[in-house]
Amino acid sequence: PIGDHVWVVRSDTEFQGLLYAGTEHGVYVSFNDGEQWCSLQSDLPIVPVHDMAVKGDELAIATHGRSFWILDDLTVLRQIRKISPSTPITGTHLFAPATTYRSAIQGTAGRSTGPGKKYMTRLGTAATWEETRDDDEHMDETWLDAGKNPVEGAAIHYHLDPENPTNLELSILDSEGSSVRTYRPKPSNYSDLNKEEKPDGPFLPTKAGANRLIWDLRYKSSSKVVKDGPKSEAIQGPTVPPATYQVILTAGDKSQTQSFEVISDPRVTTSDTDFAEQFELMVNVKDKLSEIHNKINALRSTRKQVKQWIDRARGVGKADVVAETADELISSLNSIELQLIQTDAPTEEGLDRIANTAGLNIKLKELMAAIESADSRPTTQQHEVYTIFSDRAEAAFAEFQSVIDRDLAQFVELLHEHQIPSIVPGS
Repeated sequence: PIGDHVWVVRSDTEFQGLLYAGTEHGVYVSFNDGEQWCSLQSDLPIVPVHDMAVKGDELAIATHGRSFWILDDLTVLRQIRKISPSTPITGTHLFAPATTYRSAIQGTAGRSTGPGKKYMTRLGTAATWEETRDDDEHMDETWLDAGKNPVEGAAIHYHLDPENPTNLELSILDSEGSSVRTYRPKPSNYSDLNKEEKPDGPFLPTKAGANRLIWDLRYKSSSKVVKDGPKSEAIQGPTVPPATYQVILTAGDKSQTQSFEVISDPRVTTSDTDFAEQFELMVNVKDKLSEIHNKINALRSTRKQVKQWIDRARGVGKADVVAETADELISSLNSIELQLIQTDAPTEEGLDRIANTAGLNIKLKELMAAIESADSRPTTQQHEVYTIFSDRAEAAFAEFQSVIDRDLAQFVELLHEHQIPSIVPGS
């Protein structure tokens, strides 16, 4: 049935009747004890496969001339064997994700060169890679002089009906049923939206047939600064602690649910209590940063409108009447903004920390990086630093609210007093 010279056949130790064959021209799989065979080639080169071994959820193969290859996740093949060993799956189906390891971010050093090749030292090894984004804004890495590791996160496999069901959505819930992350398809008018209107990716793949989405084990990212001035990107949401999670695939008016485990690195001895403390602090940092970014956006919107009213006043010859009040109001807003974000530098990259002191937003981003750099309980100093930054942010928020309640109210009253029109042609 295979049509090639067969070198080796291995049985899956977890599922009777699931076979793997190494042949002169690649790898095949049978879901019904050898009655039918399907190619398992994927991105494996056409090469003789002389030996194979099943280890846990992985299939390792030894080739003649192309070294060793590993298929990282056999859980989908095993579920196909259990669900439909003789006929292909044609409808919409959500597979149960494999148990996933949670681990801290690996230490890296190096620099990004923008488009093209990128260089990095990871755990003492230099490597070169290229990054590309697919149509659904998922990042893919092509390693040029090093092997590619398994995906970092939970691989969620699902099959979609060729009729392309509507109302597609994939949601991840924690053990208490609370939402962790939701993925939706890319909007059909995505390319027509401006940068501020475009929703954040990555998006849910929706092609007919087999699909895979990699959940990075993180909550949704923080908000970001997008309006009128130096901007600040969002930070990634906190990594979830080890626990049981659910994934729900909704297609049309039907939903399917599967559960899976996120477990800690077996080399790590961190307790559940310590993981919970780390997660709570990361959530607090992320939420506080979102508050700061939202306040910056609100502040810039307020300042922009004040400047527009100055233009209208100028258009009817009353600029001098509102100038002093407006200047004081804008000065107050600028002072508060500088506490939250560095406005004397055009971007965050290459920020001169001596000449231009970092704003609270950057300080919180760097605190988050320190907290999540290890699978461990946060240090006392990290808690204390968060409290300091949070108190400073709350003080700036209170100052902003005071300006809104007092100075802005006086400015609006002045506009009404002098009957500055809402629209002044040519102003």
